[in-house]
Amino acid sequence: MSGLRQITVLAVIILGFFFVMMGLWAIDIGVSGMVSGFSVTNGWDWGTRTAVQQYHIGLWLVGIGTLLSVMSSLFSIIEWKNE
Repeated sequence: MSGLRQITVLAVIILGFFFVMMGLWAIDIGVSGMVSGFSVTNGWDWGTRTAVQQYHIGLWLVGIGTLLSVMSSLFSIIEWKNE
C-alpha cells in the first residue's frame, strides 16, 4: 500500500475511534440525564434536548465510528493481500 493510502486509512481509523469516544460520552450524558430526570443542554437555549435523544445520538455516533473503523481495516487488509 502506498504512503498516501496508509495515511488515509490511519486517519479514517482515528476518526472512527473519535466518533466512538464521542458516542460513549453522549451515551453517558444521556443515561445520567435519564436517571436524574433532567434535560440535556449545552449551556445555551438552542441546544436543549431530552436525555433519550442524547442517548440515541450517542448510539448513532458509536455505530458510525465502528463502521468507519471496520471498513477501513477491511480495506487495508484487502490492499495488503493484493500486494
